[in-house]
Amino acid sequence: MEKFKHEQQDPNQILLELAQKIEKIHETTFARYSEEDNDGFFDMYKRVTDKATEIKNKYPDYINYRMWHVLVGSTVDEKNPSTKFDFPDKDSLADFIRSL
Repeated sequence: MEKFKHEQQDPNQILLELAQKIEKIHETTFARYSEEDNDGFFDMYKRVTDKATEIKNKYPDYINYRMWHVLVGSTVDEKNPSTKFDFPDKDSLADFIRSL
């Protein structure tokens, strides 16, 4: 079975990269917000919430994907740890976060 592009990389490196990306997004959006560019602030968060809703509706087991937790900023339940890393192909949340 062919591995997805992100499965060929070290998961810890991907998480570090995406955490840095999310931090930069927050810095940028807060800077925009402080400059009263509310549209830029809300547009980015609308993209994130729309993607989260799309994934949630398409994948009943979305909660089992580690990248879901990265996207929405939730923590993984220690009793039910995420067993999968990311969604396939065009649904990849790693790729989505990189595109923000």
